[in-house]
Amino acid sequence: MKNKYYLLALSILMVGLVACEEKSGKEEKSVVKVPKLNFTDHQAVVRAVDKYLSQNTLEKGLVFLSLRDEVTKKDLYLSPPTGYDSVSYASAENVVSLGVKMHPNDTKDVYLVDFRCEWDANFMVNDSVQGGIKITSIDIRSVNEKPRYKWQKQTKYWDKVPVLVQ
Repeated sequence: MKNKYYLLALSILMVGLVACEEKSGKEEKSVVKVPKLNFTDHQAVVRAVDKYLSQNTLEKGLVFLSLRDEVTKKDLYLSPPTGYDSVSYASAENVVSLGVKMHPNDTKDVYLVDFRCEWDANFMVNDSVQGGIKITSIDIRSVNEKPRYKWQKQTKYWDKVPVLVQ
């Protein structure tokens, strides 16, 4: 009689193990939705620029951001930001630029620098978050309030328009 109970318990255990093996053997596909960049969330863009500045200066033991001025052909070393534009300029579906006021370390000049941010669905923010904002270029918009270009709203997006120097 004991043997029958052992056989019954063993057969139940075997059926359970086989069922678990079949279930784990099947590959389940899950769809991960990667969010788009919300350009109305100005603070998210500011945080992305701050993170970029931190990673490229403070975390490397530097105080200033190194930037090449393509107009004057000078290397600039800009201090941490003193202010941000209140508007982010969306120039395409997943592209936005944010103006940041910065000062070179050796002069009292004021530079308005545009950080071009792109939403990249493949960019790994950390182990659990996929998709994020990355800085793709940095341009100098103006020096001491003398613009090199300006932003002009077309339909849905903004265009960079060169300013003629007089």
